[in-house]
Amino acid sequence: MKDTLQIRLIPGRVALVLCIVAAALAVIHLIGMFYTYVLGLSSDVTDFLINHINLERETNIPTLFQTCLMLANAALLAIIWRARRAAPAR
Repeated sequence: MKDTLQIRLIPGRVALVLCIVAAALAVIHLIGMFYTYVLGLSSDVTDFLINHINLERETNIPTLFQTCLMLANAALLAIIWRARRAAPAR
């Protein structure tokens, strides 16, 4: 008997979670920009938001999120390729 790895993902739920994360990052970015540039307020919190959650910069949390998405896509494609390769020909 051959051990197999089974991964069950519900596409709708995965898409919902990813959309919520992306929307949350965008809202946090907008809040940081509003407080800094419209209201002219500056504090440790707004400085953190500008430096770590700014969608216009690199090496921050949104960039890490996007990198993780690409790595997950590559892993899923590798799993699909391996499963099709191991499956008997039709």
